Amino acid sequence: MKETIIRINLSKLDPFYESKEVEKDTEQKKKKDPSEVKIKQDNETPASIGSLKSVVKLLTSYEPDILSGILVNVKGKKVPISSIIVDQVKAHELLWANELIDNSGYFVYGTVDAVLRREKVIYINFKPVNNVKFSLVLFDKYFKFFTYKDESLIGKTILVYGFLKKNIYKDKNTNELQIRSDKYIEFIKTQTKEEN
Repeated sequence: MKETIIRINLSKLDPFYESKEVEKDTEQKKKKDPSEVKIKQDNETPASIGSLKSVVKLLTSYEPDILSGILVNVKGKKVPISSIIVDQVKAHELLWANELIDNSGYFVYGTVDAVLRREKVIYINFKPVNNVKFSLVLFDKYFKFFTYKDESLIGKTILVYGFLKKNIYKDKNTNELQIRSDKYIEFIKTQTKEEN
C-alpha cells in the first residue's frame, strides 16, 4: 500500500495569527521552466492542508484505500490521518483514557444540537451519542470573528478543529474543544435518502 505524507498547518485559522514574510530568492524562481507541462493525476493527494475545507474535500474525494495510506506529520511524528479525524465518541474515549497524541489538535465531527449564548461564552453542543456530551466553546474575546447564526448551525453535521479538553459537568465527564472563529468549523454535506 502506497503511503502519502501530508503536512497540516492550520495556524491561519487563528484570527490573531500573524504570518512571517519570507523573501524568495529570485534565482530559484528563474530555475523553474514556465513551459514545463504539469500533469495532475486524479488520485494525487495534496502535499499540505491549511483549512478545514481541504480536510472535508480530502475525506469526500478519495477512496478509503487511498485515505488509509495517508499519514500526517504531527510534531515530527507520522500518524495515520484517521487517528486525528474522529467522531465525538472516539474523541471522548481518547481524551479520558489519556491517549491523545501530544500537542496535536483533533478534527471532530458531529451534529449540532443546540447553541447557548452567554455574556462571555458561546457553547455549541453536539447531539449526544452513547451519552457522550461534546461542546465547542467560544470565548467573548473571539465573538467578533464568529458570524454564524444559531439556525445555520442547529441540525447540521460539522467538522471542527481544535485541542480537546476535559470538563466535568453535573458529575459527568464531558468534552470541550475551543474554537476562535468561523474558520474552525466546516459543514459536511450528508446524503438524504432521496439522493441514495
